[in-house]
Amino acid sequence: MSFQKIAELPLDKDLSQLAKWLTAKKVPYRIVEEKGLQCIYVQQQFALDMQDLVLRFLQDGSVEEKMRADLRKWSLNTSTTRWHMVTRPVSAPFVVGLIVACVLVALLTGLGGGGPLLRALVFADPFQVVDDTFAQRLAAITFNLENYQWWRFFTPAILHFSVLHIVFNMLWLWYLGAMVEIKQGRFRMVMLFALTALVSNAAQYLQTGPFFGGMSGVVYGLVGYCWLWDKRHTPIFKLPDALMGFMLVWLVLGYVGVMESLPGVGAMANTAHLVGLVTGTLLALLPPARGNPSKM
Repeated sequence: MSFQKIAELPLDKDLSQLAKWLTAKKVPYRIVEEKGLQCIYVQQQFALDMQDLVLRFLQDGSVEEKMRADLRKWSLNTSTTRWHMVTRPVSAPFVVGLIVACVLVALLTGLGGGGPLLRALVFADPFQVVDDTFAQRLAAITFNLENYQWWRFFTPAILHFSVLHIVFNMLWLWYLGAMVEIKQGRFRMVMLFALTALVSNAAQYLQTGPFFGGMSGVVYGLVGYCWLWDKRHTPIFKLPDALMGFMLVWLVLGYVGVMESLPGVGAMANTAHLVGLVTGTLLALLPPARGNPSKM
């Protein structure tokens, strides 16, 4: 179990209230003496969430009464956005890499306008396969595997076809993906991206053919994963139920065709959205890792 130091306080500082709160919230912690100071360590995935409260406690003794009130009502991740304001990109390099890749591909392909790069990144090369029918699309998947074009199962996720499309997806990818990478580790985020992209892209291809793209299937997978993880395990993401409701309404509007009439939106990869959501939600059903309630 990895711990991170979040504060150093004088030896005469009474930390009993803080210790009681940490215990009540089941936040693993240690308070140890180091070089004449009390050092507070918390389990690494909680460190970012705890810093604000502890800094208030450290900087102004007059806030102790307010902190005692906070102990009765405050929960982990009080603000679902505050932690992003202090998160540096270096803390979530995989997610930052995905964002950079999406922006570069959007620029190089003219937002999916065409060219050899677009042809190389779509699910199936239209110059090599015929995929007018469901059976032909199944054969195209086999063709990709037999010809080692495995990257095509994932790369449609980094294709975007409008400014609104990429801005919307990148904001959600940073908000949700960086939170997963920081709180549960890079391997977890890589796994979530790989599985949700693979399954949602394959499903969308079988439904409509190769000309689709976007990170939305992955984003929906992250929404489902974060929301259900907090329902079944130690809450660490604090994704509001209202946000899940909004994403479900957006999904329904896409299926009934409302979104296609809006400027800058156009046709949506609805199958990828739905399958991504289901895939991410199913991944949240896996049990936490032994000895670590926040990880699988």
